[in-house]
Amino acid sequence: MEFIIERLQTATACESMDQILKELRNQRPFSIQNDLQYLYVHRIMLFYFFEKHKIGADTDEMIVKYKRFIDEYNNATKI
Repeated sequence: MEFIIERLQTATACESMDQILKELRNQRPFSIQNDLQYLYVHRIMLFYFFEKHKIGADTDEMIVKYKRFIDEYNNATKI
């Protein structure tokens, strides 16, 4: 996550999340090995932007989508 945040803070061009994660895997082998880890990265990044910086928190549609993702994530990761 720090890798992604650093890219944003330095105004480095950001590709799609898939491209960023592929680049991360090239730099750090065996990182993000499965679907749950992939979802976790997305959950943390959404939290970072939505909760910490309130990006998207000003529209009802984004709030609904964010809450739906969190609910689906929580259901998918229940043990």
